[in-house]
Amino acid sequence: METWVGIDISKDTFDAAWIMDGKKNHLKLENGSSGFKRLLNEVPAGSRFAMEATGEYHLNCTRYLSSRGNPVAVFNPFAVKMHMQSDLRRCKNDRADAYSIAKFAAEKNTVCWSCPTDDEIRLKHLDAVIDNLQKQIRQSKNVLHSLTQVNLSDDQAVSIIKKTISSLETLMERARNRQLEMVKTSRKEEIALACSIPGIGLETSLKFFTHVGNIKKFDSSRSLISWIGLTPRNAQSGTNCDAHDNYDPLGWQGDGENADGFGAHYQKPGEGDTTKFIGCRSWWNSDDGFDFINQEFPVVLENCYAMGNGYSDYGLGNPKNGNGHGIKMGESTLGGGRHTIKFCAAWKNKATGFYANYTGVGSKWLNNTSYMNKDREFAMASTLFDSEGNRIAEVAPLTDDNAHVLKNNIAFPNRNSQVGECWEKIESQNIDHYVECPAGENNTWNLNLDLTEDDFVSLDDPSMTVTGKDLSTIAGILGPRNADGSIPDVGFLKLKKGSRAIDKGEDLGFPFVGEAPDLGAFEY
Repeated sequence: METWVGIDISKDTFDAAWIMDGKKNHLKLENGSSGFKRLLNEVPAGSRFAMEATGEYHLNCTRYLSSRGNPVAVFNPFAVKMHMQSDLRRCKNDRADAYSIAKFAAEKNTVCWSCPTDDEIRLKHLDAVIDNLQKQIRQSKNVLHSLTQVNLSDDQAVSIIKKTISSLETLMERARNRQLEMVKTSRKEEIALACSIPGIGLETSLKFFTHVGNIKKFDSSRSLISWIGLTPRNAQSGTNCDAHDNYDPLGWQGDGENADGFGAHYQKPGEGDTTKFIGCRSWWNSDDGFDFINQEFPVVLENCYAMGNGYSDYGLGNPKNGNGHGIKMGESTLGGGRHTIKFCAAWKNKATGFYANYTGVGSKWLNNTSYMNKDREFAMASTLFDSEGNRIAEVAPLTDDNAHVLKNNIAFPNRNSQVGECWEKIESQNIDHYVECPAGENNTWNLNLDLTEDDFVSLDDPSMTVTGKDLSTIAGILGPRNADGSIPDVGFLKLKKGSRAIDKGEDLGFPFVGEAPDLGAFEY
């Protein structure tokens, strides 16, 4: 029977423990070459070694043992902790932990560790330095922003922080150049291949190969995904989730265009289940808040919010390639992406609040509120595709059963596009004109309701005025969630008594109070 030696390692020392012939054995040694050498002299011949991943402390030991032909396994500390808890273990010290690690390795179908190369370790160190520099730059820019908001700012203080930012950015460039130089020699082909995948840019590729290393050590894609921890369990829907401050400055499509908050993509008609997002919030993502391009199976959004998308760095940055749509529900080329968006709100996004993204099939937009987005509130830009998904029109309205359904929505202001009057352009047929198209029913624009501040409890919220700070920490509609995970109950965008939007909606089968449903995301 093979003997597993469990090692619990710290900065200066490590505990090694194993059980042989029913007898417990224990050593406490120096975390260094002399301790590693003594360990090999003391343990039974042919032993296998197991330890937890502990930052950098375990690396020298694992590399020493592995380089001398000894099998080594490195475990996720959380997995070992859960194993200890399942044993109802009450004793907690380094020696006991070492025995638990040995027991865990012996009971599992343990796969031995693949020792990282010198370049892989150096790349990880560089990546840690880059992350640290990015954090310092962001913090310094936030300080500079705060200083420049005050008329009494000290010129010397402003000058110092500007020089600090410049120095940090210079160091960042040096670190990135070194990282790229190393990658070109060790991962050039893999990086090029990864960057050829739509949605994967240089930044993501560098991060991936820096931390994963040689992907050939995985026997399947499922093994790789499981190792990363992206699919610990199968789930199709998200409830009470937040996605904010995502930014990809080096994406293959340009600065900021590959960092959405939430997305669902590439699900074909008839494959799988409907994906649902309920009570989810998305803000300050450099591309879009919610994006469902190439999704050919229905998605449901309910009680979801999108704010300030298209911007970065807590709302201070404006990436030139970020699209900036709040809720983007297209495109569908095969006709399967007929989505439902209900009781959602979008405000202060760089482009539109609700966007159809040149889809070929209409979605249902029910009881939503769009407020003060930079371009349009509702933009139903659509087009036509043939049966094989080939685009056959530049832009065209969707009609009859294929049309968008827009009911009980608030646009404040009533600034929409491809609603009621649509541009139709089909170059192959020499068509280029405006035509009448579906405008929906019982929306503010149908009812000629130009709402004002007097129709709402409040249009004041930190998300409307605060930048340079993490909104998830500030009380407001995007602030800390309630104990049960629900969204804070605040007055922002809610209708007040006497609002002209109360009782103006159509009964769509949802609960309501009064003579008829109200318009917008929030029933009075």
